Amino acid sequence: MRLYILKCSAHRSAAMNVAIALLLAWFAYLPTVDSCYNNKRVAFCPKSGYLHEQKCKGVNPIKCKPWSLLCSCTRKAMRREDGECITSSEDCEKAKRTLARQPTRKGGKGVADSPREIPDSPTELPTTTPTPKPKDASPPIIPNYPLYYSGDSHGCPSDIQECQTFCSKLEFPYSKCDRYLTSDCYCYGLLWNTERKSPAEEKVINEVAWPYGKVLTNGDLIQELKESYGCPENENECFEECQTRGVDGAFCGVEAPYHCFCEAYLPSSDWGYGEEETYEKEVTGMSSCSDRGLCYTFCITQRHSGGFCKGEPSECHCYLMYPYNRPRALQIENELRKLQSSNYKVQVEQILGSRQKLLLLRISSNAWQAVECRCMESDYVQALSSFERSVTCYGLSYSTADELRWHETKENVKYEVKFDNHGTTIVLKTDSQTLPFGFHRTYSILSATPTCMVTQILQRTLGKPTCALWGLEHAYRNDESPCFDKMKEMCMGPFTDTFTQRDECSRQQVGGTYENISKSVQGTT
Repeated sequence: MRLYILKCSAHRSAAMNVAIALLLAWFAYLPTVDSCYNNKRVAFCPKSGYLHEQKCKGVNPIKCKPWSLLCSCTRKAMRREDGECITSSEDCEKAKRTLARQPTRKGGKGVADSPREIPDSPTELPTTTPTPKPKDASPPIIPNYPLYYSGDSHGCPSDIQECQTFCSKLEFPYSKCDRYLTSDCYCYGLLWNTERKSPAEEKVINEVAWPYGKVLTNGDLIQELKESYGCPENENECFEECQTRGVDGAFCGVEAPYHCFCEAYLPSSDWGYGEEETYEKEVTGMSSCSDRGLCYTFCITQRHSGGFCKGEPSECHCYLMYPYNRPRALQIENELRKLQSSNYKVQVEQILGSRQKLLLLRISSNAWQAVECRCMESDYVQALSSFERSVTCYGLSYSTADELRWHETKENVKYEVKFDNHGTTIVLKTDSQTLPFGFHRTYSILSATPTCMVTQILQRTLGKPTCALWGLEHAYRNDESPCFDKMKEMCMGPFTDTFTQRDECSRQQVGGTYENISKSVQGTT
């Protein structure tokens, strides 16, 4: 009996120790008195999931997780539109909808859950609106502005006016059908923001967009969540999710993956890259917003992160996502350096030394501007001191006013593959001083397998680079999927698939049969 009593006592002691440990852990996570300030107190979220407190007229109740702890207004205070707790009804009219000042809570799914506590906001500095430069009365004979690929022919080559109409919707003063193929519409001549300096320009190293940003027309801060939360069909669900985080909803993302955007309150500790004064108030240049897709496209051409329509009447608002913050800067930089410094030399040499045809399968559409080639393929020549391959360009041109014919141009190019502190690169050489088809001297390799490689064409100061994906004609066991996945993840869209979207290549038996190429592009065996 004594042994039984001792065992029971031991069990009770162990259970009590566990209970005490759990209780201490629970108290450790309680909000401190200091974290609930300005007429706020620690409170439980009731079973209904909505916080019960007095509110100013028109203010919705705060949605919360049942039995969770959060800051509630005291009995003599009422919740204002911006999330503050005030004691006078006159203060209800002083609400500012732009920035809610509640700390971001842990445990949600959005990217704004990482900061533990939000301190005071950085000091707002005065902003100025740059004056747009005047547009030329007539288009220059040779466009000396960056060309923007419109994404389609838009009437070219027969109806240049249709091309001009589309470009005008994006506020571009000039348009043209490309010089060689005369089948795609390009816009140019827009000068707004071309001289805008990037944030912390001298400090930038492999910048990556931080999930906080700013709407350029009004200075509102925004945060991008990791999930869509009903976007783009159900914007209300997105806004409800934002309210659970103590902020108002902003807008739904226009392009895939259609992430939800909320208004934000950016901690001062996250201001490590890109000081606030570098983000001056700017105009979008679009007077109306009848098509949210056009608004998004316009903002992208202005080197911004995107755009959305809002207001009555609807207006286009461009936004720019901040680069990453100092606390995570080293972590993200190391991840990028690891990716860009991966040794793909063996895989690239296998591709360049292969007797198979090497085909241009996919390219960032904005890099496919005014070039001679509709389709490109490369054949093996030799591999002595360096790899030598012939590059064949298949283009379309008008032999007469109404007859469109294929033309073919072939050049030999020598390739040298290097791996050093800058990662894996390909150096191109020819017997002449210039390279054919608009090629660059050096290309960085972002990803490679024995049958495909993703080359970086142009690295922008902010945002993803433009890229091209090359693959061998017969990709046995489908070793090209990693290249397509990496290009989608790392490179600037939209993309042009040369053997599906523009199937003139496959119809003309350029670079292999359609069946072979379609399997490669679609990622099937």
